[in-house]
Amino acid sequence: MTNRNKSFISAAVAWGVAAWVFIFTAGLQTGAAGLIRPEFIPRVVALLLIILGIGMFIQGLRTPVTDEEKKMLAEKKTVAANTPLIVRLTPTLTLVFIFLFLLGLKTLGITVCTTLYLTAQMALLSGDFHWKSWLKYFIIGLITAVTVLLIFRYGFQLKLPVNNLGF
Repeated sequence: MTNRNKSFISAAVAWGVAAWVFIFTAGLQTGAAGLIRPEFIPRVVALLLIILGIGMFIQGLRTPVTDEEKKMLAEKKTVAANTPLIVRLTPTLTLVFIFLFLLGLKTLGITVCTTLYLTAQMALLSGDFHWKSWLKYFIIGLITAVTVLLIFRYGFQLKLPVNNLGF
């Protein structure tokens, strides 16, 4: 893949994530404990992703394909055939995990979704699928999710998506 194509793909991913953030924050309740509404920070991040995507797209338009990249592409075709399937599916599975995380926010709540997302993502990126590793990733994900919940709910006084049990 050339640097030009990487820029275009990165821009498309940034725009896609920004679109999903706008879509999934549309249904959030408008009340908040403080002055900031719950959708404010995700939408600011989405706006920054859109601006970043524009920059990456412009960079892709300005980047020519070099002869070295053409040679490298020819060599990569033979290497890609020998790459394990899980390595080739990692970017796709990451996007699926993000989509499932956003989809489950309203029903499962931020704590449960964050724990499940981090557990799955750490297992995928490490490549270690042993049950002890899954347990370790689950504990790390749970600690991280609870810490983030406490920081945002009580530190920043933001209303986060919670399930019927309140977490």
